[in-house]
Amino acid sequence: MSGPDGRDRGTVRARIAAATRAAHEALHVHPWLCRLQAPDLTLSEYAMLLRGYLVFFEAVEQRRRSLCVFEPLSLDRGLAALRADLRGLQASLRLPPGLPLPMPETPRAALGALYVLHGARFGAALIDRDIAAALPQAPRHFFGAGHDRRLWAALTGELDRHGQAAEGYVALVSAADQTFAAFGRVMTAICTGPHADVSAATPITPRRLSAREEAGPGR
Repeated sequence: MSGPDGRDRGTVRARIAAATRAAHEALHVHPWLCRLQAPDLTLSEYAMLLRGYLVFFEAVEQRRRSLCVFEPLSLDRGLAALRADLRGLQASLRLPPGLPLPMPETPRAALGALYVLHGARFGAALIDRDIAAALPQAPRHFFGAGHDRRLWAALTGELDRHGQAAEGYVALVSAADQTFAAFGRVMTAICTGPHADVSAATPITPRRLSAREEAGPGR
């Protein structure tokens, strides 16, 4: 997961990025997330990691909806792309129960989590390039989707609105820190724990998606 450059230094977003740098950078060396940029990445590993992203994004989006906040910052687009990739790989879309998923309880906690997940788009292009090199036939709707500048502007505006006061800023930093850490825990559980997808032991053959499937499922 990554973020934009330092041109907005001094903004709430930049201050949050600086305060959560250690938690963020820990994901750069996460043993399973690093596999996404490995030259010997397998289709089975790729599918398993995509399922981890799907599980996590779905949990945060469900909490955002239950709190009835930040509709313009919905994760639906990313979720549709993840499902399209998994269907293209003929991998399961079922979400395993009992994972250590994030449960933001307040609007600020949800906003901190959304900051982390939408911020991941900044590093996606590099990951997409490496996946394309390792698995040229694999679908890459999620990592290849690009960065939505309008959405990011809306998100940074909300960060400014909720994080100017000290109390709000502390809440956002705490939520972002917890989200980075939870993402690493969920990916570890998906890939190595009792929730590991046993189908990852067998090869997966990507198939071509129809135009309707590429658009993503309705919600």
